[in-house]
Amino acid sequence: MVAPTCTQKGYTIYKCTGCGDSYDGDFIEAKGHDYESKIVKPTCTAQGYTRYTCKTCGNTYTDNFIEAEGHKYGEWTTVKEPTCVDLGKDERTCSVCSYVDERDTDALGHSYKDIVVDPSCTDRGNTIHECERCGHTYTDSYTDATGHDFGEWTSLTKPTCTASGVEQRKCTSCPQTETKIVSPLGHNYKAEIVEPTCLEQGYTTHICSRCGTGYNDTFVPPLGHDYEEIEVAPTCTEEGYRGKKCRRCEDCVKTEILKAVGHKFTDSYFIATCEDEGYTLHTCLSCGNEYKDSIVPATGHDYETEVVREPHCEIEGERKFHCTKCEKEYYSDIPATGHNYELTGTEEVNGENIRTYVCTNCGAITTQNMGEQYEQVSSYIGYLFGQYQPYMWWVLLATAGVWSIVMGVFFAIAQKNEDKEKARKMIKNYVIGLVVIFAILVACPYLVKGIAALIAG
Repeated sequence: MVAPTCTQKGYTIYKCTGCGDSYDGDFIEAKGHDYESKIVKPTCTAQGYTRYTCKTCGNTYTDNFIEAEGHKYGEWTTVKEPTCVDLGKDERTCSVCSYVDERDTDALGHSYKDIVVDPSCTDRGNTIHECERCGHTYTDSYTDATGHDFGEWTSLTKPTCTASGVEQRKCTSCPQTETKIVSPLGHNYKAEIVEPTCLEQGYTTHICSRCGTGYNDTFVPPLGHDYEEIEVAPTCTEEGYRGKKCRRCEDCVKTEILKAVGHKFTDSYFIATCEDEGYTLHTCLSCGNEYKDSIVPATGHDYETEVVREPHCEIEGERKFHCTKCEKEYYSDIPATGHNYELTGTEEVNGENIRTYVCTNCGAITTQNMGEQYEQVSSYIGYLFGQYQPYMWWVLLATAGVWSIVMGVFFAIAQKNEDKEKARKMIKNYVIGLVVIFAILVACPYLVKGIAALIAG
């Protein structure tokens, strides 16, 4: 059987199984097209239309044509400014299809500004015409140079007693300079008498006041020593002597050595106290020199203690320490004991379980809402955890301290053996260990609550 299409009939083919002869029959009329329409709107440059497409065979045709709408331009905008010699460019854009329309704008032409350059000592003056927009220039109206106008001479290098100097003068209108050489000044000597000493001759020296050079003349023989008898007494540690000393130059000749007399010590005894050491102090009666020996260490305090204010649940106590040897005293605080609550009763209020606790020390009363039956066990365990949590903090901090000591020992061994790779692993393991300890500290409250929830469930 052949099915009908949009334009062709359907039919049945009958064929003989013996001879193969066949014929067509049972014709079915063509279905005809089943069109679906689609409207294509017009654009700025293309017309619109309606396209019909058969859903069955895909045959199409078009009708209902609509003319193109044309561009809808906005305002002109400048995309290239005109210059003195070049054209500019404006653009406008279609608001529908974004098509860009262009147009050229006229060049501006030059707008010259005159700059008058005055003549200098060596250069001519002129007038420069410069465009204010593009900087194009040309020059005319030339005037002659004025020539130099030199000022007073000034010294660049002053002359000395033996060397020439240099002077310069400068043009008042430009940097041009002129230079001349100045003759040496010659020496200006001043005389000074140097008196003779015991061992050195005297003379007259002539020194130039400008350059410091000079010469000596008028020499006088040395005077020789003028001695007098002296005696220097010995001290505890230094020798004395007898001899003679020059009155002019302090030269000294020792004729007899006097031996040091040595120290003459007196002893003072200091007894050790709780805070200060004891010792024997030896002091020289002649020179005041001192030294210590027979040193006895400080004995240290021997404290007795008594409680001057008993601690309570929320109030700190105070303990007094009193040294039996030196009467020194100090005080320290005794931590508050904290409440010791005991469960005294339970009652149900509006479907919730309310527990009452009484402190066995001070009688303070507190209540706790235990919530529904499901939350009673969890709340009570959470309460107990809150009571003993400070001790858990100390345990975890102590664990972190022990871990730090152990890893420090292994790290020191690795460093001593120069095993850098192992040392790096020790540092890595140490950090991981601290993170695990901290994680346990943070997670512990949630772990306790989870266990309580499982028990309650």
